[in-house]
Amino acid sequence: MKLLKFIVLIVLCWSCKKAMTPANKEEEALLKSLSSKRVKLPNGWSLTPVGRSLPLNDLPLNLIVSPSHKYLAVSNNGQSTQSITLIDAVTEKVLDDVSIPKSYLGLAFSDDEKRCTLQPEMTIKSLCILLKTRSLFRSLKSC
Repeated sequence: MKLLKFIVLIVLCWSCKKAMTPANKEEEALLKSLSSKRVKLPNGWSLTPVGRSLPLNDLPLNLIVSPSHKYLAVSNNGQSTQSITLIDAVTEKVLDDVSIPKSYLGLAFSDDEKRCTLQPEMTIKSLCILLKTRSLFRSLKSC
């Protein structure tokens, strides 16, 4: 009886080990890639982000896509410098970053993509960032 339990235990351990090993080289490469991106949290848990990420500023809260789908505008509203980041949607590269005096959640591209309008709240006047070729003008003006 003890021998039978021992054999069953060995078979279970072997099948668990077999199930946990990658099936092929592609799966093994994927597992290695994901484990290298893993972030351990202070509570002992870990997060493994999937997909691609871009370097943005503190607390990005809003992202809009231009009408032609060429650009993305992101509002960064954290405690450090607040800004609007312009990203090329095709190459996934950060094109420009403009500091703004106050957080703006309301963002909109104009139809001709020459302006990005920022609306902080209903009582405050909108501001515009003028777009030039693949970058943002540094000066803000009222719309």
